[in-house]
Amino acid sequence: MEPGVVERIHALWDGLDALAARDVDGAVTHLAAGLAELVGAGNAVWVAGVRMQSHDHRDPLRGWRAPLFHHLKPLPDWLLNTREIQRMWEKRRMDPSFLLGVANTGKYRCYSFRRSLPEDWFQSPYYRHYWERLGIHDVAVACCPVNAHAEVHYLFHRTDGAEPYGQGELDALGTATRGLRWFHARLLLSHGLPVAEAPFTLAERKVLKGLLGDGTEKEIAQVCGMSPATVHYYAGEIYRKLGVRGRAGLMSLWLQ
Repeated sequence: MEPGVVERIHALWDGLDALAARDVDGAVTHLAAGLAELVGAGNAVWVAGVRMQSHDHRDPLRGWRAPLFHHLKPLPDWLLNTREIQRMWEKRRMDPSFLLGVANTGKYRCYSFRRSLPEDWFQSPYYRHYWERLGIHDVAVACCPVNAHAEVHYLFHRTDGAEPYGQGELDALGTATRGLRWFHARLLLSHGLPVAEAPFTLAERKVLKGLLGDGTEKEIAQVCGMSPATVHYYAGEIYRKLGVRGRAGLMSLWLQ
């Protein structure tokens, strides 16, 4: 790997480390934007992958589901497309690109559509509808395991006629994401995954951000535009979902 690329990766890590522990949204934007620039991607999406504890042994996805996704830049119809793809995943209507995502789970891995999928896939109705019509002609994916039941996947789109991803760019993504398991775990935890039974609501995430600071519940209520009683209720729900006893338990879980 070229020295200049390594220096850019180190600078990206330094910037990520400098962000406040509770500013996970800002941190993931920083990471996704930095990685997209590193490999010349037009857009980036991060996806939370969670493996259901109980699943049908015939399930080709082996219990893996994608309950959350966020994109760096909005694209026309992208949110609708993503939800349609998510519904296909939930209903196990398989596309070969889905199976790539669950291959070798538990290991760090990077791949791209152009290097890993057969040429005729790029003539398929699925590719033409969900990717080509948005101008996306290649996607690089960095798969980052957190534990046996949770992963974070980062997807990077190549658009505007750019060349397909090369192995050097995939190597750079692998190097940049491999040393950040602590951050991938914190990203999932900030959404209540995988320890909670369901992702946090938007209101719960607002209160969680406040609880990770040093303000009182009354002060958090002022910032969030809620009553102190509402903040206290949401705080109790957060502690219950995460299986911790109060704010000290939350901080211990967050920083472990």
